[in-house]
Amino acid sequence: MFFFKRKKKQPTIDLDEEVSSLYLSDDDRADSRKVQHFVFQRCEQILEANKEVEQEMREYKLVTSYINDISVLDELNDEDKKRIHHLADGLVSLEKSRGDLIRNSKVNIDDSTFRTMQINENEIPDAIKRLRENETWENTVKRDMQYLEAEKTRWNYLIASLEREQMWLRFGSYILIGLFAVAVIFLCFVHFGLKIDVSFGWMIATFIACVLGVLIFVKMQNNSREIIQARVNSNYAVTLNNKLTFKYVNVKNAVDYACEKFKVTNSYELNYLWEQYLLAVKERNKLSDMDSDMDYYSDRLVKELGRIGIHDPQIWVHQAEALINKKEMVEVKHNWIVRRQKLRERISFNKDNISKQRSEIDELLLDETAAGEELRQIVDSLDKLEIARE
Repeated sequence: MFFFKRKKKQPTIDLDEEVSSLYLSDDDRADSRKVQHFVFQRCEQILEANKEVEQEMREYKLVTSYINDISVLDELNDEDKKRIHHLADGLVSLEKSRGDLIRNSKVNIDDSTFRTMQINENEIPDAIKRLRENETWENTVKRDMQYLEAEKTRWNYLIASLEREQMWLRFGSYILIGLFAVAVIFLCFVHFGLKIDVSFGWMIATFIACVLGVLIFVKMQNNSREIIQARVNSNYAVTLNNKLTFKYVNVKNAVDYACEKFKVTNSYELNYLWEQYLLAVKERNKLSDMDSDMDYYSDRLVKELGRIGIHDPQIWVHQAEALINKKEMVEVKHNWIVRRQKLRERISFNKDNISKQRSEIDELLLDETAAGEELRQIVDSLDKLEIARE
């Protein structure tokens, strides 16, 4: 919006510039192109100001109707006041209860999870049970697999130890044979060469060789049996582990599928989300019931206000508190009065502005030299447009 003042000494308008001057000099008035440009600018601004005035007038009438509605409400008889108070009180109570329910909600579930729960609502209780059983079985099988893996490792370690011991026993038997052969050669040399009786030596050498040989033989036999048994046990552990691995993979796949389907990490989370879903459904049902009741009271209130001649009954649905609280009504009325006063000031300001700009145009039109027939037609069209709008 532009506001204009006449000044005595101002620079001349350049034709190459966008016309934004607030005046015309004496030299400019002699130039019909500059006068035309100036009048066009003022006409556009007058049209724009007229549009604003129209909008403000509509708003002014609307606010005035609201203020008049308050007067109608104040002058109602006791019976009508009682009905409206009852409906407004019910609506306000429901709004407060609804707000309290939303603010105090303990539900912790997002819309995406809620939809997932809703789609699979019938199967989730059984799914929780199956998932929990599968998780228990998965943990049990996993422990058993770990135990069997440890057993296999233990048996393999035992086999390796026994095989090393067998190797040392065989090496020991070779040494024993060698030592016995040396002893025999030595005794033969003493007996035949030195003619000494070595019967006692033969007995001792033979006894020691026999005892050590028997011990080595028995130990190697026992080790062989233990190696065979250890291999049997290790193979059995491997077999059981393979069977459990197959079962574990199946159970693990079932657990992973359920977790992926319901977007959870375990059965405890699924159970928690299911409980949150049930709470959310319960709260949404309450909200739905409240919304239905609020619609009922809103419709009744609108009809009742329309019956007594209220201009816009719907607006009171959103400020029903004012219908049961005098202080609130005073505040509403004050706000509308302030609003209307500001609108009145804006309308007056814009009309004054239009009047000033129109005076400038009329002044130019008085000058026969500056004003041509085309400008007069434009201004006449503007006058007709303003009359039509009025």
